[in-house]
Amino acid sequence: EPDADPPVPERTETDSDLRRRLQLSLEGLSVAAIGYYVVGLFGYLAKALDHEGFPISATTLTAGFVLDCSRHMNRVLSIDPATREAVVQPGVTRSQLNDELRASGLMFTVDPGADATLGGMAATRASGTNAVRYGTMRETVLALEVVLADGTVIETGTRAKKSSAGYDLTRLFVGSEGTLGIITKLTVRLHGVPERISAATATFPTVAAAVDTVILAIQSGLPMARIELLDEVMMQGMTLANPDMSFPEVPHLFLEFHGTETGVEEQVAAFREIARAARSWLSIAKASWSSRLMVRSRATFSAVTPMWPVPKGQLSAPSIMSSVLMSPILAPQR
Repeated sequence: EPDADPPVPERTETDSDLRRRLQLSLEGLSVAAIGYYVVGLFGYLAKALDHEGFPISATTLTAGFVLDCSRHMNRVLSIDPATREAVVQPGVTRSQLNDELRASGLMFTVDPGADATLGGMAATRASGTNAVRYGTMRETVLALEVVLADGTVIETGTRAKKSSAGYDLTRLFVGSEGTLGIITKLTVRLHGVPERISAATATFPTVAAAVDTVILAIQSGLPMARIELLDEVMMQGMTLANPDMSFPEVPHLFLEFHGTETGVEEQVAAFREIARAARSWLSIAKASWSSRLMVRSRATFSAVTPMWPVPKGQLSAPSIMSSVLMSPILAPQR
């Protein structure tokens, strides 16, 4: 016969005792004390949900809970310009952090297209159109404070630039979607604001030509900041969603270059030479127009949905290009 399950150890503190201990008045408490209170509350919640068998997830598809930290855990705790790092609570949004960084000459670079919270972005390992240069949340998150399912609070990661000591628990929690623990504090990497930002659009006869151009540009070492691909169907949606924009309904690449004045000019010239071999036409735009273009291209998603012959919910948003294989890009068109 199989061995019996080991006995469950008795709790040293009942749920009612723990609940009464956490039901404290927040009046007169310092910000740090409130932070400890909320983390303790998350510990109690994690224990209760784990006992009942419910997962805590950012994108739960079955029975589960989604935690919203945007109201009471939304503070930027510290910014260190010397090491280019920031410590934030999980409810801080991307735009909120960049507003705090405006006077420091630094910026938070992961842009998933929505004004998402950093805790949710870490839990889902978010990325964006500028991942080709600055990376995703996997590369951006340096350290975490996490509440485990048994209520234990742990800290992962280090501020050291290089370390081979112990398990890389930070990478384990980034992308776990709440199934391993609740993120209550993050240390994230920052980048300097570039001297110049230049945007461009490039048209191509086929999607394959656009993909080949991106692959060759990356292999050539061009440090492009953003790359976004829209095929001819997405460009039709762009026209429907933005009648004031007149684009030919052919595959497009939306690009952005960051760097010094001279560096950006060299990047644009190099990409133009690569794109010319694919019979592409490169058009340079203003940086402010670039931001609006990126927003509008994402808004096109809703406009193009009725045009796509697939069931609702299976349509992908504009592809974010890095090292790209041809088949995943071309398969949806078939």
